[in-house]
Amino acid sequence: AFDSDYETAKKIKVNEPYEFEFKNSRNPKHHKKYFALLNLVVNNTEKFKDVNHLRNNALKSLVINKLNKISELGVKYSFECEKEIETLPDQVKLFDLLRIIGIVFDNAIEASQAMKKENAEIKVMFYQEKPGELEFKIQNKCQQVDMNQVNKKGYTTKEGHYGLGLVTAQEINDSYSNMFIEYSNKDGWFSFTLVII
Repeated sequence: AFDSDYETAKKIKVNEPYEFEFKNSRNPKHHKKYFALLNLVVNNTEKFKDVNHLRNNALKSLVINKLNKISELGVKYSFECEKEIETLPDQVKLFDLLRIIGIVFDNAIEASQAMKKENAEIKVMFYQEKPGELEFKIQNKCQQVDMNQVNKKGYTTKEGHYGLGLVTAQEINDSYSNMFIEYSNKDGWFSFTLVII
């Protein structure tokens, strides 16, 4: 059944070889299913080109989920993770790291939904200089945001609801001496950077 084929395709690792068995059949529906499966794999390989460089399964799963949502909304985006990220910082709880990344992804998605689709864009970057360190940056096109208010509890904007999540991100950041976050709004882009050393 195509459903089981689809489940198989989702387990395939991006950029790794995989063998398919194409059965001889004159049934057009049978061929259509397999070519749809092949197309799914090819599309996801291109769509999530650098995601396999994230070796932590929880982080990879979160990122794929958010990129999928962005893609489904038809928002232009780019994802960059050129180096393998094998080891995440062990001084920071994984739950806290995923929470911050999830919050800022959601903010970027909400801001993009508030814009005309052709104007919306999201850029995501992960980088690691050495094991135990991490840099994460996400940028999204947006309307003007009041940077003096953005991290105050309860602050929100029609364009993105930034303050609702950034307060939580700031609180998590404040509990770690080796974590630094920075955000800015310039030339129509809202930028969020997380650095862990």
